[in-house]
Amino acid sequence: MMNRRKAVIATIAMLAAISSGAMAKDKVVVPTTLDFAKVPAYRVDVTSLDVVIAAEPPQEYPLVGHLAPVTYSQAVRDWAAHRFDMTGNTVNKLRVTLNEGRIVETILPIKKGIRGWFKKEQAVQYDATLSVEVAVIDAVGTVLASASARAVQAQTLTEGATPDDKRAAWMHMIQATFDGIDAGIDEQVRINLSQFVR
Repeated sequence: MMNRRKAVIATIAMLAAISSGAMAKDKVVVPTTLDFAKVPAYRVDVTSLDVVIAAEPPQEYPLVGHLAPVTYSQAVRDWAAHRFDMTGNTVNKLRVTLNEGRIVETILPIKKGIRGWFKKEQAVQYDATLSVEVAVIDAVGTVLASASARAVQAQTLTEGATPDDKRAAWMHMIQATFDGIDAGIDEQVRINLSQFVR
């Protein structure tokens, strides 16, 4: 009877360890760069590129985007440099404005007690929002043509997610929202900026 009881206790302890993530798992690889080379760059008849961060989000909870290996403020500069080639000799310039770039964390309710031992639940949700405007402006700052797009992305993580799990998720979301911006802004750029894009 004693051995049986010990076996039951050992089984429960093992299941609890599995549930809590105490057992070894593959190490998460956290990307440290984003890939903006998936689509060809626009050739734009302007002489310079300005990137404007309209409003830096506060660096306080529940905002967590500033903890990512690459923040939206950093990423939009790389995105603009990859997506637009300056080919003109005019006084016009291209202005890329980051209107919003944030990731918000929401803690989700999970089951407590013995029933919660046997199932890993989604414990946290992240919601990313990216809003970008591209405009051609003249020497005095008049907007000659513009295009804009907004992209959102949501992702959840299970209980026991490590800091690397979270950073990898944030990088995936930032990449996905820029991919969404590329898809959303393409037609507008080709129509609204047609006289400046080659």
